Amino acid sequence: MLDETLEILAQCANPTLEDQCSTGLVVGYVQSGKTMSFTTLISLANDNGYRFVVVLAGVANNLLNQTFNRLKKDLQLSEKSSRKFFKIFCNPEV
Repeated sequence: MLDETLEILAQCANPTLEDQCSTGLVVGYVQSGKTMSFTTLISLANDNGYRFVVVLAGVANNLLNQTFNRLKKDLQLSEKSSRKFFKIFCNPEV
């Protein structure tokens, strides 16, 4: 898992260099370990200076909520959390 995630991150723009405009998209099959993969990718991205990650999860609200709750748990985020690195939003509106 870690090797594959490092390979994905290596294909992203370097967050320490200016004037880079590269966007990556990772797609996976049902029950293929996507949530574990993008949770690992989010953590590695944070460790390597990336400041912004967007996760598009689920085409139905039940899948979206399941992924949202799993991310909160795996990244140890809660209303009482003092973690400064992550802000998580579920279906935000303008």
